[in-house]
Amino acid sequence: MYEFSDYMLFVIILFSSQLIVHLVNIVVPAPFIDEIFHIGQLNHYCAGNFTYWDSKITTPPGLYVVTLFFVPILDSIYGILDVKSSCSLETVRYLNSFFTAALYLISVKLMQSLHENYCSSANLKNRAMMQLTALNVTIFPLSFFYTFLYYTDVLSLFLVSWTYLLAKLHYYNCSAFVGLLSCCVRQSNIVWVAFSAGCALLDQVEMIGKRNDIARPLELVSLNKVIGILWSDFGISKAVLRTLLSYILVGIGFVVFVFKNNGIALGDRQAHQLSFHLVQVCYCMVVFLVFNIAVLLPKLDIYGLLLFAKRRKMLFSLLVIGSTVSIALFTYAHPYLLADNRHLTFYIWRRWFMAHWSAKYLLMPVYFLSLTAVHRTLEMHSFCWKILFWLTLALVTVPNRLLELRYFIIPYYMWRIHAKLQCTKTLLFEFTYSMLINCACLILFFYKTFSWPDEQHLQRIIF
Repeated sequence: MYEFSDYMLFVIILFSSQLIVHLVNIVVPAPFIDEIFHIGQLNHYCAGNFTYWDSKITTPPGLYVVTLFFVPILDSIYGILDVKSSCSLETVRYLNSFFTAALYLISVKLMQSLHENYCSSANLKNRAMMQLTALNVTIFPLSFFYTFLYYTDVLSLFLVSWTYLLAKLHYYNCSAFVGLLSCCVRQSNIVWVAFSAGCALLDQVEMIGKRNDIARPLELVSLNKVIGILWSDFGISKAVLRTLLSYILVGIGFVVFVFKNNGIALGDRQAHQLSFHLVQVCYCMVVFLVFNIAVLLPKLDIYGLLLFAKRRKMLFSLLVIGSTVSIALFTYAHPYLLADNRHLTFYIWRRWFMAHWSAKYLLMPVYFLSLTAVHRTLEMHSFCWKILFWLTLALVTVPNRLLELRYFIIPYYMWRIHAKLQCTKTLLFEFTYSMLINCACLILFFYKTFSWPDEQHLQRIIF
């Protein structure tokens, strides 16, 4: 159940987000980067033309369909504020603020479901810790910034988190349906639908194990016993299959889409080809570390790494050699990364990775430490769940040739809500740190401008 304070925070997030959108509309009234394509496509939909498709748009039309559904609501709300038209960029930018505020409520529910051992109405401190964690993932800088632009990222995160929440609450058919909607916003969300299905399966396996007095059924030593029960008892197997059926149908639908579309991306396929960009997992871990030093910095075990290198020299040497080869063979610099100076990744790549040929190898200790730190925050989860999480994270990051920080939003969210519950002091530091980054990024966006010869409007810097 939600507390009064949850609704208060919902309102605060909603109105503060809308205030910032209002400022963005004043400072940046013209479409910015991908907004040019999104608002152009939306205008065709608003005019009733559903056959036109911009070949530069890579994602499905879910964002535009959802926007059309909300247009009458936006029109009634913002009509009194003399906002131009319900399909104007100025209006639809407000849409993401609703999804960001709703994300907080979903996150609170997820925290209660995932950390139910700590959730008790009698323990107000633990309740407050969950609320603060939910607030922190809601204002995570990478996703929170796109609340103020007409992008797909916030809606995508909202739908994926809702899909997962419904799965944890055992509403599997509803979960699969919302998961299908999430795939209509971004194709890569099919991986998170599979993750939700996998977690639903693990929940079923755990219940079967408990009914049959199997201790820790999701650990490797006990898993074979559960599999034996599933194999021998048709009734139980049928119940498990029924749980997964709706997810399987979504998966089949996605496979049909890929075959009909001759690929995953809808448009601009030349620039969005699948690759084996193994180092993306390393970049993802560094992003986790940089944006959440409050949780991960205490988990960095430099002494442990040195001790491991000393005691397990052969294994450590193999890891170093394997990592060096992977970085050498599977590091890609996408043309967009090298050409677009409106993204922070452009400057990171230019000033670090291109500074010297050895720069990319010097980050190996950071990769090791951040990866182990993230893994240590998940130590309370079962062996099977951790395998599922890391496999999902790899599947959603490795195929991307382009280094784009937005690709790490959902992986970060899923890690953070599953991480061990932190103390109030750590959570307050995390909140303050995130707010400082959010403020710095907005100041940079508002005040750091430059011109492009072939662009009419001033250019700005975003993630």
